[in-house]
Amino acid sequence: MKIAYFDCFSGVSGDMILGALIDAGFDLREIESELGKLKICGYKIKTERTDRKGISGTKFSVDVIERNVQRRLKDIIKIVEESNIDDGIKRLSKKIFEELAIIEAKIHNKNVGEMHFHEVGGLDSIIDVIGSVIGIKKLGIENCLKEYLKSSRPYLGICLGLQLLFSEGYEYGVAKGLDIIEGTVKMFSKEVKIPHMGWNQVRVTSGAEMFEGIENDSYYYFDHSYYAVPARTEYISGTTEYGISFTSAIQVGNMWGVQFHPEKSSTIGMKLLSNFVKNAC
Repeated sequence: MKIAYFDCFSGVSGDMILGALIDAGFDLREIESELGKLKICGYKIKTERTDRKGISGTKFSVDVIERNVQRRLKDIIKIVEESNIDDGIKRLSKKIFEELAIIEAKIHNKNVGEMHFHEVGGLDSIIDVIGSVIGIKKLGIENCLKEYLKSSRPYLGICLGLQLLFSEGYEYGVAKGLDIIEGTVKMFSKEVKIPHMGWNQVRVTSGAEMFEGIENDSYYYFDHSYYAVPARTEYISGTTEYGISFTSAIQVGNMWGVQFHPEKSSTIGMKLLSNFVKNAC
């Protein structure tokens, strides 16, 4: 089983994903071969090794001849449907562009069918998006995280890594989560300062292994605006007070999740991480 983890701390784009997938083993010749099935022309793919802020990686770019070509969702869907790429890649690619169209239409107050894509409608963006889907499929990493979580193998989700486990959240509308744990992710009331940032206590509510050897009501470092609301209280292993009492730690078998940042929580946080490693081994 292959697991792909994207640490998108400042966002991510299709060309960045493709560069990462190439570094993960996606062969450039296979990219060119698969993209050739789109039956479009007027572009050239380039890759180069780059170093930024001490981090080395592959920069993927697409040079195109066309200028100022506007496409609607139906135009991009037509490109995908008339291609010879695999049906699974077609379905996921169309879903991505449909979601983008919904967001663009909402921003510009237009119907989805009337929306002209701007940058996303260009050949370079079309290649970036579909190429990323092809890479994910070809490397065999589709749904691997969800499958891994369901396999009862050790997992520690930190901050967003905890929130993603739940059914849905409400940041910028309704967003589906991995739905591993039934429940929702909500924003704090505006009656408190958002984000909740700094040191706060965690009250241990069960004999969870993650808190073994750690004094109850210890302080951990938090930085978040949303909090998880599990449907079943037996999943909760720690709570914190911030305007309300919210879930700050969960444990479901080998699956652990914390809303705080143990890596920023001094020796207490290191002890929790040590407990996870001990449990995982």
